[in-house]
Amino acid sequence: GDPNLPSSSSVIPWEIDKNCKVLKNDSTANQQPCSYPSSGKGSILLFGDSHAASYSETFRDIARRYDLDLYVSTYSDCPFLLSLDGYAEMGNVPYFSTSCLRHNQELLRFVENNQIQTAFYAQRARAEDADSQIVDSISKLNGLKTKVVVLGMNPEYIPVSTILGNIIDRRGSFNTKVKLVNDYWQKITSENSLRYIDVY
Repeated sequence: GDPNLPSSSSVIPWEIDKNCKVLKNDSTANQQPCSYPSSGKGSILLFGDSHAASYSETFRDIARRYDLDLYVSTYSDCPFLLSLDGYAEMGNVPYFSTSCLRHNQELLRFVENNQIQTAFYAQRARAEDADSQIVDSISKLNGLKTKVVVLGMNPEYIPVSTILGNIIDRRGSFNTKVKLVNDYWQKITSENSLRYIDVY
């Protein structure tokens, strides 16, 4: 592997709670969010793909500190689209699947039924035209009186994966598209009155 890629210093966040899995294209899996109840002073939801899952341990710490009920719902490679309106077929949205669509629709119903105060959304940066539709779908939560906060795009390091590259100690690089996607998301979330935390 790339000698410049740092090794992990701790357990992967979503492996700390073995009962709270990152879903992945499994139509038989339980679609209900993982629940970490507290005193009921307030409620927060963390949702999105595996990038959202990487925040899960931090959110459990925050929820405990502030005595909040926490729900976590993550699905790998599943952008938050509630319909395929505007797309001719499923294949026009990379990584998207029918079980992902069903998961998102179930999550919307969960938020409707549980009166979540604040929802935090995170996803991998993808340079695709679906981004504005994803923001439209996220904005539907605002209509349910749930405040939505989008956690911005993470920088992505692309490691060297060839033997020759490793022999000559070639360094990996950061994906340059992420900054462009991050800038675009700042713009479209602002236009939709969503709070955006610029992680990049």
